[in-house]
Amino acid sequence: MKSYIVNLDRAPERMTRMAQILRSQAIEFERFSAIDGRTFTPTDIENYRKQRQQGKPMTTGEIACAESHLAIFRMIVEREDDYAVVMEDDLHLSADAGRFLNSADWIPHGAELIKLETVGEPTIIKTKTISLDNDRKLVQLAHKHWGSGAYVISRDAARRVLRDYVAGLTPIDDYLFDPTVNDFKLWQMCPAIAVQDIILINGATPEISYLASEIEDGRKDALTSKSKKVGFFAVVKRETLRFVRKTRRRIHTFWGIRISRKIKRTVIMFKV
Repeated sequence: MKSYIVNLDRAPERMTRMAQILRSQAIEFERFSAIDGRTFTPTDIENYRKQRQQGKPMTTGEIACAESHLAIFRMIVEREDDYAVVMEDDLHLSADAGRFLNSADWIPHGAELIKLETVGEPTIIKTKTISLDNDRKLVQLAHKHWGSGAYVISRDAARRVLRDYVAGLTPIDDYLFDPTVNDFKLWQMCPAIAVQDIILINGATPEISYLASEIEDGRKDALTSKSKKVGFFAVVKRETLRFVRKTRRRIHTFWGIRISRKIKRTVIMFKV
């Protein structure tokens, strides 16, 4: 099973670091020259953003990320492997990552997407599990778990994404790992074997984090720009959505306790 590493041409030091990590575990990989959002023209960006009728517009980083992953999906479809791994170049990997990245023998029949990373935020999973080596397991995602730093995708799933994904409508990680917007069979490795550096920067171990994230910087820029334009109706909309989210959370919790014991809210941990 091959791993594809998304790396910008202007960030060779990141690829050097990532290559050392992968080679230390004898993980087969191929570098993919990432599409650079800085090369987009205003027309390119507008063509993407006009697809999104509501919500904040996709940043150039998110657009470039989506295009890079879609390009890798085309490569996967054209090749023979049933499964492939897609990874960003700012990952920290567990010591046993090679066990899962070098072979597809642990992947359950019919699996389409398996998230290997965590973003350290609460999500909802189904209680059914599949045991793996080294005290790890697979759980099914029942709620969004954003991020596209490391995942396994089947060739059939890659083909479906290329067919169905609408460029500019939603970030690629939202599309892939939100079961409310797709019908993929989504699995999550638990504990995760990968975590992106930006998560560590915002999390509990910043001392080992030193890489910048193009995507995260783009999101911050978009939010900053958007905040300068907030008016009365935008405030009303924001507060209404906040109320709806809180209400939905309470209802979900109620349902989770009284109606269904097959799902639970949890935070996926990263195990070194």
